[in-house]
Amino acid sequence: MDVFPEKVLHLGGDEVPLECWVTNPEVSALLSRLNRITTPSYGDVMKPVWEWYTNRFINILKDIRQSRNEAGQYILWEEASKNNLNIAKDAIIQIWLGGGKEILKALDQGYRVLFSSCWYLDHSKYGIHWTDYYLCDPTHHNIKYQPSLINDLKRREDKILGGEVCLWSEYITSESLMSVMWPRASAAAERLWSSSSVISIQSAGRRLQEHRCRMLRRGLQVGHINGPDYCLLPKHRNNFKSKNIKKRSAEKMEEMNLGYRTSLVFKEIN
Repeated sequence: MDVFPEKVLHLGGDEVPLECWVTNPEVSALLSRLNRITTPSYGDVMKPVWEWYTNRFINILKDIRQSRNEAGQYILWEEASKNNLNIAKDAIIQIWLGGGKEILKALDQGYRVLFSSCWYLDHSKYGIHWTDYYLCDPTHHNIKYQPSLINDLKRREDKILGGEVCLWSEYITSESLMSVMWPRASAAAERLWSSSSVISIQSAGRRLQEHRCRMLRRGLQVGHINGPDYCLLPKHRNNFKSKNIKKRSAEKMEEMNLGYRTSLVFKEIN
């Protein structure tokens, strides 16, 4: 907590190997001391240990915060809610596997929610896919044809704090990080700060293309988002001038139109 002074701490808790815990005699002995089952035979019986550990961790953090006269919050992955752990209701549950139904379950249990399921940038897909990030909305994800659930989510939207884009590094290198992350993360960013009624792919595509050029002009080695394209960069302008080509920045390109499958067609480029 000295190294990371942020007020929100992520405590993890995803993919907990309960089946492995069963094979450990010390963990089994702990389960027995907790006055639970003494001879576990499968992973689920270890949930009391998981719950005990999580609450102990949270209480330690709260004690430290209190001793420093500080306020703070903490986040747990979706598994805490999915496995019905009995933990303090001021936790924030981060949904990364499911959609609207899992959000509702966490809300029903009294938690606030952070959403990530549709914004995993390390999940590679062929072609143009920023549109999937842009059209994703936590208030109706994966429950599009269930009006009652959608209405329930919207009614409690104040408990859905927002979303977080994730980029896990198993297959990402320091050289490819920027090109994988940007500008795709910008599509999710605009979704999260925009009204749910702002859903025009054509309009968003123009802004995203402009933002990609802006990033390149600032020296960031970002990736593509709409397929082949180009941006007018400062280092090229002398060549353009010598050929008597009118210089124009990407922001002032008069018309860009997203055609079939959102491929960009430049209708006028000087």
